[in-house]
Amino acid sequence: MAKVKIYGMPISSFTRTARLICHEKGVDYQFMPILPGPELIPTQGKAAVLCETFVSIACDYIYKDLVVGVLIPRFGFREAPESEVAAAIEKVKGHFAMLDRHLADNRFLAGDSLSLADLYLVPPFFHVRKIEELHAVAADNWPNLIRWAKTMGQRASVKATDPDLTAPAEKAA
Repeated sequence: MAKVKIYGMPISSFTRTARLICHEKGVDYQFMPILPGPELIPTQGKAAVLCETFVSIACDYIYKDLVVGVLIPRFGFREAPESEVAAAIEKVKGHFAMLDRHLADNRFLAGDSLSLADLYLVPPFFHVRKIEELHAVAADNWPNLIRWAKTMGQRASVKATDPDLTAPAEKAA
């Protein structure tokens, strides 16, 4: 079996968690530290605070409510009562309204430049088009968030990493 490669920053909690898991499971891996490149994590002023804030929002709230609460059940990866999914959708609408208000005055989540915060939000947000209750109200209710999504959707990285998450039932049809 090929050796697992873990790419990340040595200081990253997520990178360390992946390495810890490999150690605990006895999986042989090679750590590939990310070298400096385009600045994705602002280190100064308001942009640094915004980046940290929106990475946390994406990881703590968007992931829990959109991914776990809506996408996983709707894509058929686990069963959930429709009432739970509907409650999660309402929470997601609140999160998106907050993001939309913020993006009214900002091109990206941390200000004028792309940051790690934008890259954390792309994966779950780009599946919204597959959730009718969210997609149907997106353009009318969150125009700034939609503008951000269009900007992000033009990026080569977003195009190159777009997965096929068709629900298992749809693939069988």
